[in-house]
Amino acid sequence: VDMLSLWECEVAAWFAVQNNRISEAVTLYKHIADLYSKRNPVMNASGQNTSVLNSYMNLANIYSGTGQARLALDYLNKASARALDSDLKAEIMYRMGKEQYYLGDYYTAMRSLQYAIKLNPNHNKARLVLKLVQQAQNER
Repeated sequence: VDMLSLWECEVAAWFAVQNNRISEAVTLYKHIADLYSKRNPVMNASGQNTSVLNSYMNLANIYSGTGQARLALDYLNKASARALDSDLKAEIMYRMGKEQYYLGDYYTAMRSLQYAIKLNPNHNKARLVLKLVQQAQNER
């Protein structure tokens, strides 16, 4: 892994996921995140920040898909801190809201989803999950 360039790591991780070699993909994505996340996103070269952000998002997807919601939330939080684009931040907040909903943390899920909608009023998936969260909270 240490001998691969940034783009080679990204491509290798993508192929690892496609071939269901999840542990290898996690290793590659974590390598990217560890190696390139040390600098402030604004100070980082654009491609490096995008790669770190993509790694965080992909790790969150892997952990979410394997039932590890807390780890998924951890990486989504890291991604949120690095996201500079409001539409991307809205997508991250939507995904956080979904994970929080699955964990039964309705209050936090509602806040995340409301923030996603505030950032992107056209985020219909966030609106749908927000309705589910509100229904679940009302049934308590």
